[in-house]
Amino acid sequence: MKKTLLSVVLLALSIFTVAQSPVYRTFPAGHIVYGFSNSGGFATGTNGSGAFLYKAADSSITNLGGGEGWGVNDYGAVCGNFPDPNTTSGGSPCDVAGINIGGVWTALPQVPNYPPVQTGYSYAYDI
Repeated sequence: MKKTLLSVVLLALSIFTVAQSPVYRTFPAGHIVYGFSNSGGFATGTNGSGAFLYKAADSSITNLGGGEGWGVNDYGAVCGNFPDPNTTSGGSPCDVAGINIGGVWTALPQVPNYPPVQTGYSYAYDI
């Protein structure tokens, strides 16, 4: 009897844990969300200023500049593309794949022997 009661209680607790209600968030006009972290604590995408990072804990949005944020992990690191002043074509920065940690973009390694172009040189879609 005690084992049965314990089993029922554990089953009820596991169902309660799994059956949580979804949380819906509304972003300001002009924000396009491309990725969420696995935990749902962060989101990224693009707006009129470039990439952004959304933190669910305080509902804050941080503009990251650059191009677009495509993916974000549970630590708030964003991957995407940004205009890299070190990779140019015709004197203009090219959009390159990068990772943004703490508001700073870092270019990821590029394809060797491939000439840069101004749009779409490389992208990073997930982290």
